Amino acid sequence: MNENFVISKPVIGCIKIRNILVFISTFGIIISLSSCASKTNMYSLTPSFYNLVLYILIMFGASNHDVMCLNWSRLMLLFILILNIITFIFLPLAVASSVSSGVMDEPRIQKLVFGLDNQIYQKTRTILNDLSYKSGRENRFLAGFVVGLIAESLFLVIATAHYWLYNMVCRVLEYSKSIKEASAIDPQAV
Repeated sequence: MNENFVISKPVIGCIKIRNILVFISTFGIIISLSSCASKTNMYSLTPSFYNLVLYILIMFGASNHDVMCLNWSRLMLLFILILNIITFIFLPLAVASSVSSGVMDEPRIQKLVFGLDNQIYQKTRTILNDLSYKSGRENRFLAGFVVGLIAESLFLVIATAHYWLYNMVCRVLEYSKSIKEASAIDPQAV
């Protein structure tokens, strides 16, 4: 074996990325399980189940250096990143346009957008109605602009978090591959 071949553990600062992934996965599994338990229809259950499978794969792959699990979680995160980019491009524009045009003022549209959470629905409806009807068109435009900026900021934070997770999974995947290769060459090296 080549003496210059050194396997360096991926770290952020002084914390091992593997430990960060296990912590995030544990937290994600708990949230996904509680979310799956509270959902009633298939439309709202699918993302929660997808996240549950993703976090289980990340946890198992990171804790056992399983290349196949880490590769699948990398592909799932890549799919989520692509969806985040598409959502980031179109959804804030659609939300801002619907608020500024008055379409969002209809109770059935607000119920569809904000789901069945009655408390969020009532507060959002009150805020949008106050912003929309105080001073006419200018205020309606301002409300749409503010809601669009908030939606863009939210999706940017979500996409950044998913990219960060994707990057960490890729680094642990490369480390796991190097461990597998090193153990195939010299079992005593690992």
